[in-house]
Amino acid sequence: MQDATPIAWWQTQRATVLLAVAAAVPLCWTTIPWLTDVPAHVARFHIQQTIGQSPELAGHFDFTWRLIPNLGVDLLVVPLGKLFGLLPAVTIVTALIPALTVLGIFAVVRAVHGRITTISLFALPLAHSYPFQFGFLNSCLSVALALLVFALWLRSGQGRRILVAAVAAPLLIVTHAIGWGVLGVLIGGATIATLWQERARPAAWVRQGGGTVLPLLWPLAILIAWRGDSHNAIGLWFDWRNDLIWLAGMLRDRWIALDGTATIAVLAAATLPVWRSRRFAYVPVIVVPAVILAILSLAMPNELLGSMFAATRLIPVAVMLAILAVREVRALPRWVGWVALALFAARLISVTTSQLAAEHTAQTQIAALDRLPRGARVMALVREHCEQRWQLPRLWHLPSVATIRRDALVNDLFAAPGQLLSVRDRTGSNWWTLQGQAVPRQGCRRGQWPVFDDSLARVPWRDIDYLWILNSDRDRIRRDHPVTLVWNNGRTQLYRVDHRGDASVVRQR
Repeated sequence: MQDATPIAWWQTQRATVLLAVAAAVPLCWTTIPWLTDVPAHVARFHIQQTIGQSPELAGHFDFTWRLIPNLGVDLLVVPLGKLFGLLPAVTIVTALIPALTVLGIFAVVRAVHGRITTISLFALPLAHSYPFQFGFLNSCLSVALALLVFALWLRSGQGRRILVAAVAAPLLIVTHAIGWGVLGVLIGGATIATLWQERARPAAWVRQGGGTVLPLLWPLAILIAWRGDSHNAIGLWFDWRNDLIWLAGMLRDRWIALDGTATIAVLAAATLPVWRSRRFAYVPVIVVPAVILAILSLAMPNELLGSMFAATRLIPVAVMLAILAVREVRALPRWVGWVALALFAARLISVTTSQLAAEHTAQTQIAALDRLPRGARVMALVREHCEQRWQLPRLWHLPSVATIRRDALVNDLFAAPGQLLSVRDRTGSNWWTLQGQAVPRQGCRRGQWPVFDDSLARVPWRDIDYLWILNSDRDRIRRDHPVTLVWNNGRTQLYRVDHRGDASVVRQR
């Protein structure tokens, strides 16, 4: 029997702790975790913490705390920022997310199988999945917490399960609504699987099903009370092409060969009972939630309550649960576990390398900020390649560093109706809403994104103080624009806008 086999290293408590710590390591080597959206989040944290001491920030922004279903990292950064400073606090919280995900994976596996299965190790690379690399910090944190709560729920008796769900539900919905939804699917799916296996009568379905669902629903008042942007609350239904792209790229990072190999291995582990039914089987209490999440990833809109890619974020979670649901009919050779751990190690090395490379590029470009006065209004354009590249665009939100370092207003911030941060726009042009990331080079088209010259034509010269062009190999500004070049290091150019009215040339300096 499987339970009689000698315990492997990865099945020990020490291994669980070491692997969780290892998952955090790639985020600990840079000034800011260079996950795509993170610089814009850090800019919001900076405004929240220093707006009372900065006249420049107070002149540009309003920050109002309100109860919204997207506050997890924001709330954690407040006390940690006071203890360690803002950037170390962000690093600590960000590194904590993959560590908690690993702990959640192992907690669920132990609760379902009684010990760590060898196949479950193939789920570990998903601690650094594409949604996390994109910087969806609150939703990834909420999913990690949902796994831990679900493991506790599985180990609890019927009465205590009600308490666990009732206490955890508001915490998760405040962290991020996606984690609350995932917990509901986990608990609801496990209940359905159990009742189906027991061939329960309708009365039992009503009694047990109601006892499961009701403790999770009462925090809906938070969602009802919250007022988001009603014009863009829900959209992008049945975006199946994008779902397939995210499925293939759920471990997208830097090298397509390495990331693709890891993705194939993860998908193979998730589907083992399908093509090796004599050696593996699915445990219903965990595979039913996995199937429900997979269906939701296809049926849900990709724009939901202000969160983009809401449906596609569920894809790695569904695959992860499918792996955790795999039961090994017979014990596997030890080398299978070591292969899985090697895959995890390769993932960590890849992410660490990407972080260090992004740090080098970022420091080269943000050197221009030494020439930027505090409180300036900055229009940023980040030049991108024509072709879609596999390498993750980690520096799309690099312009937000202008807010972090120089208290600038830049067109790169997450400020929208119903959110914590809003902009005091005295110009009426809303120029700060013109996102500057991923402006393709001239002569190419990428969907609806304007090319560089089109974006440059929309620059509201009267409303900004500086134009910052990033990821550019040379000066491309026409000589009839009212600007003065104040910084050019071959990777980025910073231009001061001449508001004296009569400039007709670009003056080189």
